[in-house]
Amino acid sequence: MNIFTFSNTLTQADCKRHITHAFEVPQGATGIVIHMTYGPAKVDGIDNHLVISLFDPAQARGSRHYPGDLVEGNRRLHHIEVNEHAATFGFVAGPIQPGLWQAMIHTNMVLPDEPLHYMLDVEIKQGDRQTTDGRRPTAIPSVVGRPPSVVSPSSPRWFKGDLHAHTFHSDGDWDVPDLIAEARARGMDFVTLSDHNTASALAQMRGLAAPELLTMGGIELTTFYGHALALGVKDWIDWRVSDTRSMPDIAREVEAVGGTFVIAHPMTEGDPICTGCDWAYDDMMPGNARLVEVWNSGVWPASRNELALQLYYQWLNQGHRLVATSGTDTHGPASLEIQPGLDVVYADELSERAILGAIRQGHLYLSVGPKLELVARNTANETAMMGDVLRGDQVTLTICWDAARPSDALRLIVNGEPKLTLRSASKGQHGWALKVTEPTWCCAELREANGNMRALTNPIFLSPQS
Repeated sequence: MNIFTFSNTLTQADCKRHITHAFEVPQGATGIVIHMTYGPAKVDGIDNHLVISLFDPAQARGSRHYPGDLVEGNRRLHHIEVNEHAATFGFVAGPIQPGLWQAMIHTNMVLPDEPLHYMLDVEIKQGDRQTTDGRRPTAIPSVVGRPPSVVSPSSPRWFKGDLHAHTFHSDGDWDVPDLIAEARARGMDFVTLSDHNTASALAQMRGLAAPELLTMGGIELTTFYGHALALGVKDWIDWRVSDTRSMPDIAREVEAVGGTFVIAHPMTEGDPICTGCDWAYDDMMPGNARLVEVWNSGVWPASRNELALQLYYQWLNQGHRLVATSGTDTHGPASLEIQPGLDVVYADELSERAILGAIRQGHLYLSVGPKLELVARNTANETAMMGDVLRGDQVTLTICWDAARPSDALRLIVNGEPKLTLRSASKGQHGWALKVTEPTWCCAELREANGNMRALTNPIFLSPQS
């Protein structure tokens, strides 16, 4: 048995760093146990936040993005165990390869006014494959296979679901089966796991698919200056931005492996309350990103969604053809008690390929329940749905809705400005003629009397015929 001990004292100048502690693993090792404590846990009521990632000589072995357990009042604890057959939540079980391993500490938040001290112990186990400490639950993937590419064959139709959720594998309060059970109970057609900076549960998530519920995988790339969803990926994506690897580079890498890159909650409150949660990449405003999560969490004012929507409208006005998405960002059952905004997607079938493909096309609306669709038709009788492009000097826009409340207001938005507003009946449709003299985008909103969003369509993009 080998034990390595590392310690350090950090100040605010050390915030937003990756600190590597390397250790040599000998031939025949059967497990690694990492134990880190740090403090103070808080300064003036705000959390310090250190996270550990683990790398073997060939690849990443996981990360669990949360501040750690509070112990002894003013210290935090991270406890990690990895062996061939099991691993702590957020980490990946497998053979313990000999060679140089790294425990990397990410200093997401180091607050001013008081130094932060940490102590990191690494124990190399030999012979005993069992975990040795019960202070953290151990995750053993129950299913490691892949589901069929199509969960439920069907003709094209609308499918409802969520693109953003967390479990014990990062900072959630429930396990993967609990997330799936809740999605099924709420009548979703698809649900997506997107834990922070780890792929440790993606095989398990996809393996628990059933004909009535598609389980999709992803990662929330949780950087120091913004979060992004990498949807549809199968393996870990390196989220670390550096002088030689920009956020646009990472977006290209996600797309190169068949993933879908989404800027997440861009206007959420950031440091020091939610470290790195706001979007601060000047080269990605929106840069090469085409999807933006404008609706995060259940209640519309949460995560400053109105500001995110207005930023999205501003980017559309700059000429970017973008797709709006929503995500519950659920961390446990309590966050779904208030009916959240879900993605309602028109797709060919209930499969990850079809759902994400339709989302990339913008064939969806966002809703807490009401139906809301926007269709455009030109004088040549050509039609376009949400996300599509239509040419014509004169078009008719038709909004179809259902399950509205008497006090709801239905609005047509043209190039970011509300052009027509009406009090909606419970259901119906309404058409407007629009003359197109320049590139124009249009979408529809259904809002409560207090301005909270109940449903939002993606834009249709119009251009003059000549």
